[in-house]
Amino acid sequence: MQKLRSAPHVKAVCDVTIAYARLTPHGMVLFQRPPRFSETVLTPRLDERWKFFVHVERYPLSELPETDEALALWLEDRWLDKGQRLEGLRQRLAKGFLWTDMSPSS
Repeated sequence: MQKLRSAPHVKAVCDVTIAYARLTPHGMVLFQRPPRFSETVLTPRLDERWKFFVHVERYPLSELPETDEALALWLEDRWLDKGQRLEGLRQRLAKGFLWTDMSPSS
């Protein structure tokens, strides 16, 4: 991170969370099992079987902690947030919410 700060073209970092869900022929939702590469290339209408949730947060480098120790704690908090976000999505899917009803705040 310290090297990124010295790069004049880098102004921010992004935290990206990607969740996958697949509807089986029996109507069951499989959560967090990504499609195989061959499926992404060979499956017609992949969007009818697979749903993707992408959450992106942008953090300006100027707002990040300066020390390595503080930055490590900040990164740990991002991992905790990511885990809570994914667990919340999993629970909502298990309760029968439609994938299109998902949002990070719901």
